[in-house]
Amino acid sequence: MMGGILKQLVAALNKLPEEISKAFQKSEESIGGRGLRLPDILKLLAQILASFRRTFICIGGLDEYAVERRLELLRFLQQVLRVSPTTRLFLAGRPHLKEEVKKHLSEPVAHLVIKPHESDIKKYITMKMSEGPDPDAMDSKLESEIMRSISENSSDM
Repeated sequence: MMGGILKQLVAALNKLPEEISKAFQKSEESIGGRGLRLPDILKLLAQILASFRRTFICIGGLDEYAVERRLELLRFLQQVLRVSPTTRLFLAGRPHLKEEVKKHLSEPVAHLVIKPHESDIKKYITMKMSEGPDPDAMDSKLESEIMRSISENSSDM
């Protein structure tokens, strides 16, 4: 993930800075071509971010990361914010992560709750059920039960 952020920022530059090119070459030449380590990525990110007036890093599905990976990512993002005060983060995930994000990012965190409309959920479920290999395999009672159950449980998302 961290390398992906670096790669996207590098792609936005008109010209690849020589120190970045050298860092990638050096990492490929090392035993096994292990790639850049986190401290190297952070150092390069700081250099690249300095060339932008303001940068937004957007990461979705934060709740889908394994806990240890998520903590590593949040610590890394905190370091990015420290070296680049003009960088802003947009993180999307389920509500239960709010406190975890606040704990690991010392910067002020704005929290926005986004909930889908029940009608949108029902339309989506109907569409997905009709795409099945045999749409007629379910009777209307089972379809109604699936619709009710998913709609009720989606209010907790």
